Amino acid sequence: MPPSPKKPTNRMAPLGQVARELWILSGNECAFDPCTERLICEDGAFIGEVAHIHGVEPSSPRHDPALDRQALRAADNLMLLCPKHHTRIDHVNSRSKYPAPMLRRMKRKHEDRFRAAAAYIEAQFTDHTRAATVSYATTLDALHAAIGVDKLTPDEKHDDVAMVNAIADKLAELTLPARSLLSFLVQAVAVLGIAEVARRTRRSQSEISSTMEELDRLGYAYLEREPDEDEPRGALKLYAHDSFDGWPFWDDLRIFLDEHPEHIARVIVDLEFNLLD
Repeated sequence: MPPSPKKPTNRMAPLGQVARELWILSGNECAFDPCTERLICEDGAFIGEVAHIHGVEPSSPRHDPALDRQALRAADNLMLLCPKHHTRIDHVNSRSKYPAPMLRRMKRKHEDRFRAAAAYIEAQFTDHTRAATVSYATTLDALHAAIGVDKLTPDEKHDDVAMVNAIADKLAELTLPARSLLSFLVQAVAVLGIAEVARRTRRSQSEISSTMEELDRLGYAYLEREPDEDEPRGALKLYAHDSFDGWPFWDDLRIFLDEHPEHIARVIVDLEFNLLD
């Protein structure tokens, strides 16, 4: 006997752009008010679940027969929730407590917290990954003088210039917010926590956390989840010196920038590495 044909379903995965929008506006938190459960755990596991405000199937919670397939998987009809609250809004014993207007208000209230920061990061990403231009070093005479290095052979100078320009090329892969935050961390005289950095830079902790993910991915800095006893909670740290083949470049750059504080943003943010000549 042939198997019974599968019942047609409206269920469709969110479009790529829709999923991206949901994630950007989630702030890495469950959208259920007042839940603050992280959607990506410290071990990197993603536990977030896409929940429908109006369910897809006729028997689903809050199903609206007037909505077509595209409307059902549009961003306006979806929320990113932790597993507990996804279950709660859909469970047969509790779904009646969460009508669609209530969930839409929750979604709007939650996403509005992150909308401005997300728009800012997105704009900077678009502008500065396309337009980042490096002004390369040719001699490094100013940097070498600042750190007390002299009597280098032509080959040694050539190697140093090549390494610094390779660092510049790698920095060009970062978005402007990431280079700005990196510049701030390089200048810091002590390890700072994410709350203090947010206060000093007037950015949200969510924005800083997102930017730190970019810096971590490319090997510049990371958010320390378990800082030492004398360090602040959520410490922001630069990666060790061996990120640059054993050269303590950030330390040497700090020495140069102490003598030329006007060049801090121009070197790291604007990529004017010719200022080190």
